[in-house]
Amino acid sequence: MGGVGIRNLRMLEKMIGVDKWDNCTLVTTKWGCTTDLGGEEAWEAKLKTDEKYFKAMIEGSNHARMARFERTKLSALQIIKPHLRRGFSPAICQQMVDPKGPRSKLIDTDAGKVVAEHLRQLEAANIEVEKTKAQIRVLEQEFDEKLFLEFKAKRDTLRRNEKLHRVGRWITRSVIIGGCIVATVFTAGPGAGTFVVLPAFEKVARVQKRSERQEFEKLRDDYTEKSTKSTKLSALGSRWLEDKSVTTLKDLDAEKYSIKSSSSTELDHRPKTNGKKKDNRADSELEQDGTVDSSESSLVTGYTSE
Repeated sequence: MGGVGIRNLRMLEKMIGVDKWDNCTLVTTKWGCTTDLGGEEAWEAKLKTDEKYFKAMIEGSNHARMARFERTKLSALQIIKPHLRRGFSPAICQQMVDPKGPRSKLIDTDAGKVVAEHLRQLEAANIEVEKTKAQIRVLEQEFDEKLFLEFKAKRDTLRRNEKLHRVGRWITRSVIIGGCIVATVFTAGPGAGTFVVLPAFEKVARVQKRSERQEFEKLRDDYTEKSTKSTKLSALGSRWLEDKSVTTLKDLDAEKYSIKSSSSTELDHRPKTNGKKKDNRADSELEQDGTVDSSESSLVTGYTSE
């Protein structure tokens, strides 16, 4: 017997009235449905003796009867026979319709008060549920904000480092080329050092840029893993990490950052390369505009040169 059954039992007690419980028979059913007769009898004894169940009605001065329905016609007749030709007026009738009674509204009867109390408990429980939901939303918002700020800071650090490296590479190239020009002027011949030093430097530059891309890829993967714990951010891809216009969490409300958007899907599922293929991609970046280092773009596709 669960919570609903217990509540109905309390309402039955009030509907009948404590002084009329002897007009009630409490019937147990489903006898013989298991092979454990001892367990069934133990449960019947618990119903009789536990204050939560039938104890009050069984042991009261005008106590109710308790009977077993054994799924036969004879058993049913034995249960209802004591009540034949025996009438009584339940307490709820006296409280609502008896001319000599209080003529109360249903909600004001003893049985109605049981229902009203249950409704108050439900309302209080619902209020607590709403409070809990509100607290959860606050915690989720705080977690989203913390996660966003964490990865935004990491992204900005990578971008700053990428810019510093880019400037450093251009300064180094300028020094190398300037030195070769000076050598050419003084020697009245081509600066042979250019053909040795500059290609060697470009190999170092490619390694540096490849490392920058790998760091950003690692940042994206780390974000993808951690964002699964967030209700809001889990629905967004990592594309926002490449967008400089995203500076606050509110900027992520745009539909274009959803993992369902085509632009985000294309980015998050672009083929990954490794080994020689990565080197080839770096080489193509260096050669695509026909300049010494025309690629000096951002960490990954999506950043614009500054």
